Amino acid sequence: VSLEGVVLVTQTPLTLPWYNPFRSQEDRDNAEADGFTIENVGVETGAGGYMRIFSGGFIQTPPILLEGLGGLAIAFDATTYGGTTGQTLSLKGSTDGGVTFSNLASWEITGSYVTYDHEIDPEDHTAESVILRVEMTAGTNSTRLREMHIFDPTAEYMVSFTVTDGEDPIEGALITIGEDSETTGTDGKAIFNLPNGD
Repeated sequence: VSLEGVVLVTQTPLTLPWYNPFRSQEDRDNAEADGFTIENVGVETGAGGYMRIFSGGFIQTPPILLEGLGGLAIAFDATTYGGTTGQTLSLKGSTDGGVTFSNLASWEITGSYVTYDHEIDPEDHTAESVILRVEMTAGTNSTRLREMHIFDPTAEYMVSFTVTDGEDPIEGALITIGEDSETTGTDGKAIFNLPNGD
């Protein structure tokens, strides 16, 4: 018996919003369980923990479905390791399942932690999904990365609050977030729809 053809490996799309502190082996394992590909990256537990990305190393997402997204954003904290020697992290995107990548943004990393972020407009892409990759593309030594967020910056997220007296729910408690207020029901709960970042 002989078989011919192409084997297609399908990955489960990433559910947004997605967050990982990337400070421990467990964090790395969790990302890989979510479908991330991580190559030439070490786990360091000193100095609060971080992923140490070496030259050519990267952290790559599984596919992110673009349909229904108002926007797509990625943010992470990074600094240099071994001195500042031109270390550059590049955000790359692939709309062909990871076969080819194009550069979306690049940052020369500084000697102290800074939050780097980039937004992608799904309307600019005709593909069904995108794979994102954060890669060390220039410089010597290595780069520290932690606190990665991937989210739709236009989305609202439902948040539920429950007020009790320690045991029983309290009806009629007023909860205020910014300019929005809600009163708890008989179950002691109030629900808000909050935009990302609130």
